[in-house]
Amino acid sequence: MGNYALILVMALSFAIAIYTVNINQQVLISENQVTESFSTSQARNVAQSAAQIAVAKILNGADTQFNPASGDVILFPVDGISFEPWPELGGFYRLRIENHADTLLQLQAIGVFGNQQYPVNVSFSPSAQKASFPNIDKAVFSRNSIRMEGSARILGPAGTNTISNSGVFFAWSPRVEGSLSIGPGGLPSSVVHQTNSGGNVDGNILVLPEERDYPLPVFPDFPVGNPTGTSVHLTGIMTQTLLPSDYHGLFLNQVSLENDTHLYIQTGGQHRELFVNNLTINQGHIHILGGGSLTIYVQNSFTLTGSSTVNNNAASDVMMFYSGSGEVNVGGNTRFRGHLFAETANVRVANSGGFTGHIITGGTSVIVSGDATAISRVLYAPNAHVRFEGSGRVRGAVVANTFFMGGDTRVIYDEDWEMDPPDLDFDITEMAFQVSQWN
Repeated sequence: MGNYALILVMALSFAIAIYTVNINQQVLISENQVTESFSTSQARNVAQSAAQIAVAKILNGADTQFNPASGDVILFPVDGISFEPWPELGGFYRLRIENHADTLLQLQAIGVFGNQQYPVNVSFSPSAQKASFPNIDKAVFSRNSIRMEGSARILGPAGTNTISNSGVFFAWSPRVEGSLSIGPGGLPSSVVHQTNSGGNVDGNILVLPEERDYPLPVFPDFPVGNPTGTSVHLTGIMTQTLLPSDYHGLFLNQVSLENDTHLYIQTGGQHRELFVNNLTINQGHIHILGGGSLTIYVQNSFTLTGSSTVNNNAASDVMMFYSGSGEVNVGGNTRFRGHLFAETANVRVANSGGFTGHIITGGTSVIVSGDATAISRVLYAPNAHVRFEGSGRVRGAVVANTFFMGGDTRVIYDEDWEMDPPDLDFDITEMAFQVSQWN
C-alpha cells in the first residue's frame, strides 16, 4: 500500500509539472502571438502610410521623382533591397514604382516593424485629360534668350531652353536674385555671359533635364448669330446702367466712354457675356455689379487710355477675349482688374498703366515701359519678344519667346499670385494615372 501511494504521489507530481510547463508554454505562445500581431499591425501602418504619400505624389504628374518614364522603375532606397528608416513610426519602408509602357503603373510599399513585414500593392491605369494652365515656377522663363542691361532685376528664379553661346547675357549691373536654369545639355560657361566679375546670378546655374514647352491655350469661338443690341456712347458727365437684358446674348457694335463717364454692368449674381465689336474707353470707367462674373468678347478694337478703369473695385471676376489685330495699349494712369487673352495682338503697357490679372497673348511683341506698375500676376506670351524698359514692373511671372530687360525694371516672382489662372482649354492632352486597385 505504501509503495502504491508513493507511485501515486509521484505520478500526480509529474502530471502537475507537465501541466505547469504546458501552461507556461501557452502563456509564452500567447505573448508571442500578441507581440507578432502588434508588429504586423504596425508594419501595415508603415506600409499604408508610405503608400498614401507615394500615391499622392504619383497623382501629381509634375513630381517626376515619383513618376517613372515608360519602361522605367523607381526604387526607394535606390538599391531596392534595403529599407529606409521612418523614426516617427518606429519602422522602416521600401518603395518600388514601375511603369509598364504607360499602360499600367504599379506601386509596392513594404512596411517593416520588429521582425514583421507587410506589403501594400497599388495599381494605376492611364487616362487622357485636357491639359490645364501650365505650372509656372520661374519669375522669368524665355524659350530662346535672356538679355539684361541697365540695373534690371529678376527677383526669383529664371530659366530658358537655350544652349547657344551667350544665349543668356548680363551687362555689369543686372542681377538674377535666384537660380538660373539653361537648356538640356548646355554648358553654363558658354551659355551664360556674366560681365560682372563677381557674377550676375545669386543662385546656382542649373541645367534643365528636358526642354520646357509653354503652349498657347485655345482661343474660344465668339458667339455667332446674336441679335444686335443698342450701342453705348457716353460723354460729358453721363452714366448708364446695363441690365442683363440690355447686353447678355446680344451683339453691341460699339461701347464708347469718354470724359470721366461711368458705365455700370449688372450681372444679377450670374455669369454674363458682353459681346462688342469696338470697346473704346478714353477717360471712362466700367463697374461690374451684382456679384456675378463677366466675360467680355471684343471682336475688332480695344482702347484703354487716360485714367480709365475697368472693374477697379474687383467686385466681380472679369475675363476679356480680344480677337482684333490692333495693339492692346494700356497707357496713362489706367487700371484694369481681370484677365485678358489677346488672340494675335501685340501688347503695350506704358506710363503708369496698371493691370491686375493675367495677360495672355499670341502676339509677337510685348512692351512694358515708362513708370508702369504694369502687371500683377502672369504675363504669358510664349510667341513674343517681351521687352521691359524704363521702370516697368511685373509682380508674378513672365513667359516669353525672347526676353529683354533694361533701365530700372523689375520682375518680382510671386508664386501665390492671389488670383487663380483663368480656366482655359489647351489643344493637347496629358496622360495621367488613376488608382485602379489597392490591396
